[in-house]
Amino acid sequence: MLSQLKVSHSTSCDWSTVSPEFEDFNSRQMSEKEILALFEKMMVACMQLINALVTSPDDLDFRLHIRNEFMRCGLKEILPHLNTIKNEALDIQLKVFEEHKEEDMIEFSHRLEDIKSELEYPF
Repeated sequence: MLSQLKVSHSTSCDWSTVSPEFEDFNSRQMSEKEILALFEKMMVACMQLINALVTSPDDLDFRLHIRNEFMRCGLKEILPHLNTIKNEALDIQLKVFEEHKEEDMIEFSHRLEDIKSELEYPF
């Protein structure tokens, strides 16, 4: 199965040269422990990417939109499972995700309160 990662098409990436960790996929069987370690690294990298995409925009509406898109695409179902994995780097990324989500919700609720007060006292 792992040998299928190496694609022969000339415009494709030679997966065995992407990272030293992937160099010998074709030459030996990886242990379950090695596969799990790589999978954990991948989960951390995915959460880092998600956090970078969600936290970088200055516009609150855009941050909420991006976060909600990730949640709709399956992150909502995966987050409870990710929280059960004992991995310090993953825990940090999950904490960053939750903290920024809470900050955005506070900012959004303040905006709603401002709108409510403007509607109650228009002048």
